[in-house]
Amino acid sequence: MSVSAYLIGVRNMDGTFDRMMVAKKFCDEQELSYPAEVAEYFGHLADESEAYIREQMAEIILAYGTGSGWRTERGDVPIEIGAGDMTKWASINVADIPEGIESLKVMLSW
Repeated sequence: MSVSAYLIGVRNMDGTFDRMMVAKKFCDEQELSYPAEVAEYFGHLADESEAYIREQMAEIILAYGTGSGWRTERGDVPIEIGAGDMTKWASINVADIPEGIESLKVMLSW
């Protein structure tokens, strides 16, 4: 049996998200191009549904690992990955966590 571990950053879906979503919906309804700020905020998710965007933007996989080792999902997340005898670990300098992330979640799956 294999175990996978995920280190997940959980964002605060604050007023910025709601404001950007209102602008996105207006553009969709009027068949307009998104303003640069909206396009940049949603990135590659801009053409997706609100529910999908909300789900994808609320949590960010910072790192994940299996029995064969850890990988970082995003190059800009400062994670130190290590291993010892029968252990694997991830260390994050909390001052460097991406803006908007309010908590960390560790998920194990098997």
